[in-house]
Amino acid sequence: MIFFLLACQQFELAPFTPEYETANWQENVSESLLLSDQLVTPIDFLPWKQGWLVVDQATGSLIHIDEQGETFVVHEDLDAPTELLATNEGVFISCTNEILHLSEDEDLSTVADNLLTPRQLIEFNSTLHWLEGNTLHSLTSDSLIEDLAGPYDLLVYDDSLMIATQEDRKIWRWSPPEETLEEYLQLTDIPHQFAIEDDQMYLTTRSAYWPFGGWILQIDQQQETRLSESPPEPEQIIVDNARVFWASKQSITMVGDTHYTTIAQSTSVGSMQIMDGHLIWTDMQAGELRMVELAD
Repeated sequence: MIFFLLACQQFELAPFTPEYETANWQENVSESLLLSDQLVTPIDFLPWKQGWLVVDQATGSLIHIDEQGETFVVHEDLDAPTELLATNEGVFISCTNEILHLSEDEDLSTVADNLLTPRQLIEFNSTLHWLEGNTLHSLTSDSLIEDLAGPYDLLVYDDSLMIATQEDRKIWRWSPPEETLEEYLQLTDIPHQFAIEDDQMYLTTRSAYWPFGGWILQIDQQQETRLSESPPEPEQIIVDNARVFWASKQSITMVGDTHYTTIAQSTSVGSMQIMDGHLIWTDMQAGELRMVELAD
């Protein structure tokens, strides 16, 4: 994919220095390339039709950004669209009280309504699942699991659905067709978001105390390994070739086998992905879509 680069910016390094001693801190910040600044509050995005599909929550719009950086409104007047999920059946969009479906022909339809802030859309066993309040739902069942203790994120792992719950600081494993729910791991800190690569699970956690720093965990055989501590408020996490990238309150950081690297500073990440050797993310506060090339 060829990207049209509209602008670039060099960020200054933040003062955070990890105390964790298994790797060395590299004081360099990558050059970030601006793909679009024509957004207001971009949250989620995904590759779509030789460009990207972005949800702009403030304007209630689905925006198409093409390879030249031009923006086109696909649909508007949506009620606080937040998440996108691409499947073989099209794209699903979560809104305040409903979940919508966008077809390849750009037709928009409602697949579930009368909801209360559905979140964490995920496809499991070829069916759409999501969290709503303290309950796990799907398109085929109204309430699969109720009374979860603050469920926050979902992950498909080893033919099961993993559920991170914040109030009890646990990871749960739900395994159809028996539909058994079992405790998988008790955590020390509050879990936030999952990532997976080659059947290896990763997780961001956050302290309950100011300034809300946390840890990047690798989870294997129901054991946690701390890969890195984090700047305040770690959240989104993705993995590429065993390199773990995560977003915190105002930065994106990477940890590999031997070193930590700051990827971007002064950025408020809504969502991020790795495509064609590039890390791409939305900046919610700046109203931008940005990209940085990753070294091999």
